[in-house]
Formats: sequence, C-alpha cells, structure tokens
Amino acid sequence: MGLLNQALHVVDESDLILLMIDARFPSFSRNALIEKVIENKKKQGVFVINKIDLVDQEKLDEIKKIFAGKKLVFISSKKRMGSKFLRLLISIEAKKANKERFIIGVTGYPNTGKSSLINLLSGRGSARVSNQAGFTRGRQLIRLKDGIYLLDSPGVIPFNENDSFKLVLFNALSINQLKDTEQSALELLEFTKKEKPDFLVEQGLSLKEINSCSGDELLDLIALKKNLKLKGNKPNTKLASIKIIQEWQKN
Repeated sequence: MGLLNQALHVVDESDLILLMIDARFPSFSRNALIEKVIENKKKQGVFVINKIDLVDQEKLDEIKKIFAGKKLVFISSKKRMGSKFLRLLISIEAKKANKERFIIGVTGYPNTGKSSLINLLSGRGSARVSNQAGFTRGRQLIRLKDGIYLLDSPGVIPFNENDSFKLVLFNALSINQLKDTEQSALELLEFTKKEKPDFLVEQGLSLKEINSCSGDELLDLIALKKNLKLKGNKPNTKLASIKIIQEWQKN
C-alpha cells in the first residue's frame, strides 16, 4: 500500500485525526487533500502544531491567524509541552462521540513529529491490541485509557515528485538524493529571506544584502563569501548550493 493510501486509511479508520504541523513552516505542513477528505467524511480533525519550542510568540500568533476557525493544539513533543491539553481535548472528543471504541489517528509529512507524538501519548505502559474486528489487518491499536485507542499505523503523507523544496525544508532527503540542488537552494534562499533571515546572516550576509538581493544574487554572494569559486574568480553556485542545504539540515 502506498504512503498516500496509508494516510487515507488512517482517516477512514479513525474517529479523531491529529494533523501534524511543523510550527516553523505551518503553511507548507498542510495537505489540502487530507483536509478535504476529513471534511467530506465528516470526521473530527485537530491541527497539532508541533515544535513550538523552536519559534517565538510572533510566529505562534501568525499560526493562529492561518488556522483561524480550526481546532488547534500547540505542543512540543521533544520538550513534552502541551500534552496535558491534548489529552484533555481527546477525552472531550471521545465523550462527545459516545462510542465503545474511540480511535485516534495521526497524519503528517515526514519529520513533523508524528512518531514522537505517538510515543508521547502512548507512553511505556500502554497496552497494544491487535486483530480487532473490523480493523485493517496488520495494524495495531494502543490503548490510552478505557475505550480510547491510538492507531499505530504509517500515516505519513508523501511528498510529490516536484516537492523538492519541501523535501529540503523538512530534511526529508539527503543532499545526494536531490535532483536539482541549485534550484532547491534558490527556493530555500527565497524562503529564508522572508521567514528566516537569521539563517542567511549565519551564512555571512548582511541585512542590507538580504533585503536588496534576489535569490540568485544571494547564492552568488554566499559562494564568494565562503570562498567557493571557479576559474576567473566566478562563484561556484553548485558547491555553494550544497553547502547551504547542508547548513540548513543541521538546524
């Protein structure tokens, strides 16, 4: 079964779907197809904004505007922040549903924190239950509390082939797996120019250069500042692109 089909099955088999969002890149973390399927099937969806320890309050306020009217929970799986509120929300939704077996599924792009959230909610003492009637073979339920279960299943949303920028953004591919390193680096530069200028400052650029230069010009400048040059003192943009993406993936 393909990754997209697995993610769609998570929606089918769950009463509540937790949609993982990376707080650093909220808009890029969303998947319109999954959201539409949840809406069409009249399922309950909650956007779980993860990695809030990596952003400031201004970014959190921006996220609230982006997801206005949606159910949101702000967490950091790594720092174990927000888990109490999420558990409370789950209990409230389960009580509303009034079902003997209330199932929670988790979906999200790679590296948005799906696995860490499952570990955070399930804990070491949670009991795994398999071979449930009417349940897809090969999947497991983790009992969180009486009548409430977490679906332990691959709910990873795959990237499209043309999503090279997202692959870089979420550290989903190594540098050797990218088809067009320079194009990916240029898109990353355009993104960080608006969203993460501090990253460009770390690459040796001044704020004046960041604000006044295009992505192509920034790439040339970084190459020269890092002394990555071709014959004739021309910037080696290919090597600079590799360095930029590697630096980003270290963050």
